[in-house]
Amino acid sequence: MKSTLQIIVAFLVAAMIFQSCTVYYKQSFTPEEVVRSQKKFKMIDKEGKAYPFYKLIQKDSNFYALAKKSIFYKNGFRNRESVDLGYEGFLAYQIDPQKYEKFKIKNTAGSAIATAIIGLIASTVILWVAVDNYFDDLLFLD
Repeated sequence: MKSTLQIIVAFLVAAMIFQSCTVYYKQSFTPEEVVRSQKKFKMIDKEGKAYPFYKLIQKDSNFYALAKKSIFYKNGFRNRESVDLGYEGFLAYQIDPQKYEKFKIKNTAGSAIATAIIGLIASTVILWVAVDNYFDDLLFLD
């Protein structure tokens, strides 16, 4: 029982450290609204595949999706040619909004609440296991 709990604790600690939830509004927005929002967004194509990006920029009547240059940032456009727009640490990809069914904007408050809930659950389990180990199996009967 204890080894299983130790695995659960290790998983929850990793989740707490590395996980940050991103929640998006349910409704779809126009590309212009996404540009004005200056928030993270995701595009969903006609097959239902989602492409999350850092920001959408409109320049010279073209739309560009910004993706972070990082091994930890999921970028579905890595095989496409990027455009240099002068944003340090970001790759820019020109997109055609007609190819995507939906544009969803990040819900900042919802994301913060979801991340806090995950942290609270993980902290509760970690505390539970610590108390159980300290008080010599008072909480869990082996």
